[in-house]
Amino acid sequence: MEMNHPYAKCVFFQRGAYPVDLYRLKIFLSAAETLSFTTSAERMNLTQSAVSHNIAALENELQVQLFTRSHNRLILTSYGETFYHDASRIIRASSSGSSRGCSWPGSSCRSYR
Repeated sequence: MEMNHPYAKCVFFQRGAYPVDLYRLKIFLSAAETLSFTTSAERMNLTQSAVSHNIAALENELQVQLFTRSHNRLILTSYGETFYHDASRIIRASSSGSSRGCSWPGSSCRSYR
């Protein structure tokens, strides 16, 4: 990894590991799109504290700050902006992969919400 890459200091990326908790990525994407833990919580049918906890856990895993928090305001950091694009690609890939698997002969897939 290039040392000027936004994740160069991130221990997970230095080791080649990547957190794969897709639900946590979806929470992050929602918060990044709304720039509000409260609105994100409403959108995902969660409590505001659950969203906040998951974002803090993700930041802890990555060892980077994804948001700058100020009174009633969220701002994506440069790490957060880069991670937003990466997380979006991961979610899109996981969605297309699971839908392709359902079209395989003999597969029995169910959709859960």
